[in-house]
Amino acid sequence: MDRRLYRQLLCLIAFTLLLYAALCRIEPIWQAVCFFLRILTPFFLGCLIAFILRGPVCGMEARLRAFEKLKNGRAASILALVLVYLVLACLALLFIAVLGPQLAKSLMHFSENLPRYTATISTFLEDLYRRLQIESLAGMDFATVSGQVASWAETLFSGLMPRLMGVTGGVFMTIGNWSMGFVISVYLLAERRHLSAQCRRMASAWLPKRIFNKARRVLRVSFTIFSGFVSGQLREMCILGILCFIGMSILGFPYALLISSIVGVANILPIIGPLIGMIAGAFLLLVEAPRQFIWFIVFLFCLQQIEATFIYPRVVGSKIGLPPLWVAVGVMAGGGLAGIWGMMLALPVVSVLYSLLREETARRLSFRDRQKKRMP
Repeated sequence: MDRRLYRQLLCLIAFTLLLYAALCRIEPIWQAVCFFLRILTPFFLGCLIAFILRGPVCGMEARLRAFEKLKNGRAASILALVLVYLVLACLALLFIAVLGPQLAKSLMHFSENLPRYTATISTFLEDLYRRLQIESLAGMDFATVSGQVASWAETLFSGLMPRLMGVTGGVFMTIGNWSMGFVISVYLLAERRHLSAQCRRMASAWLPKRIFNKARRVLRVSFTIFSGFVSGQLREMCILGILCFIGMSILGFPYALLISSIVGVANILPIIGPLIGMIAGAFLLLVEAPRQFIWFIVFLFCLQQIEATFIYPRVVGSKIGLPPLWVAVGVMAGGGLAGIWGMMLALPVVSVLYSLLREETARRLSFRDRQKKRMP
């Protein structure tokens, strides 16, 4: 028997045995994998932060290198890194300082006026049932029902109080993971060129040249699309939130800053994000200013149409280049496979696959045309 064929058979048998053993003990292996991933959570967060901030850091570094004293050396890179993180910290503090009191005021106002909201909803439902002439509900005491619902909600929340310690521990763990992530992101951004060169050298040394070239092309396309998508989504979120706040302030809607923040953040989710922002904002206005409820929906619907027609195609659409059908299919598939995270990552992933498929199709067609021209 050929020695090469003998080695291939041995590798196939070993792989089959390992796969069978892994399938027989899939649950302990999966638990070990989840535990390992939880340990690496700060590293993943650091990679995510570094990926998002790489564009601003490179842009700031290019501007700093225009000065003669910072043209060479690592001074421009380090200074750009420090300036970007300082700007990020100032923006975060400003956001907390502006939105925090507004959010606390809104929550206090909502809790203080909860009985009035309950009475308003009870009166509205009673009038609705009377107009619809539902006899089985005509004599129902809606105030009593509302009181029972409020009592049930109070019992439910009191039962949740013992779980606050676990929630507090989770919050502190999340804060610790994000803090470590920011530290790791600083190192990744500071050493990005050195790390990139190391990865290229290792891949070139261990992978065949053909596979290395294909992997390099896939990574280049993926990085370009993902970076453009993330930066475009963040810019589009800020633009929509600012436009919503300006419009709500001009029209005199309450909770302008709070609702605009919710609408902007919810818009990160494709397709269903605008609907979530509209429902959340409409609910806040329904209990506070029911007469402005319909006008808010009309205003936000018009704003979202303007954003989808004029802003999104220029800010985000040009970065991914996907037809609408692929967008819908990708979002539905991503949501079904991985929930909210799947919906957020569906567009860039599908865009990468679409770009690679388009390039490969063009390459094959070009090769076929060349072959036809060579034929006599």
